Parts: sequence; C-alpha cells; structure tokens
Amino acid sequence: MINIDGTIVMQMVNFLVLLALMNVLLFKPTLAAFEERQRRLAELERGGKGAADEGDTLAARYEQALVDIRHESAEIIAQARVGAAQETAALMAAAREEFNGKVAVARAAIADDVNNASAQLTRDSEGFAATLAAKLLGRKV
Repeated sequence: MINIDGTIVMQMVNFLVLLALMNVLLFKPTLAAFEERQRRLAELERGGKGAADEGDTLAARYEQALVDIRHESAEIIAQARVGAAQETAALMAAAREEFNGKVAVARAAIADDVNNASAQLTRDSEGFAATLAAKLLGRKV
C-alpha cells in the first residue's frame, strides 16, 4: 500500500530538483544542438540549391557556347569551301590560258616549219625537175 507521509514531499522536491538539473544540463543543450543542426542543414540546402542553380546556368551557357561554336565552324568550313572552289577555278583558268598559249606557240611553230618545208620542197622540186629533164633529154635545160 501507498503511505502518504513526509517522504512524498521530499520525493517531489527531489524530482523537481532533478528535473531542473536535467533541463539545464541535458534538455536545453540537446535541443540547442538539434536546432543548430536543423539551421545548418537548412543553410546547406539553400547553398546546395544555389550551387545547383549555378551549375544549371553554367551548363546552359556551355551548351549554348557549343551550339555557337558548331555554327561558327560550319560557316568557316563553308567559306573555306567557297574559297577553295574559287581558287581552283582561278588555277584552272590560268592553266587553260597557259595551255592555250603554248598550243598557239606550237601551232605557229608548226605552221612556220610547214611553210619552210614547203618552200624548201618547192626549191628542191625545181632542181629535181631540172635534173630529171636534163637526164631524160640528155641535155641541160
């Protein structure tokens, strides 16, 4: 059975003193540590979100830079192809002109040789005709 006497008052006082000591020594520091932990976690979460947003922004810039570089390189390649085609056309025209010039010089040289040979044959044929006529007739013509 429970006896209610003066010891119950002492036990209540002991319990209140123990509760006050536990509050000062255990509960408040533990709650303060939990609150500090929650504050730091919230701060880290905000920082993580900021870093993630910054990372997303940097990734978007990087992707845009890649797209810009690809477009620029395509334009440079197209310009180089156009320049190469123009240079090829110019070189081909110069080669044709040089070839036509050499052909004209060769044709002129051949025509000159033909004329010289024709003239030489004409002179030689007159001499041959005279020699042949002299042999056939037996006298000098």
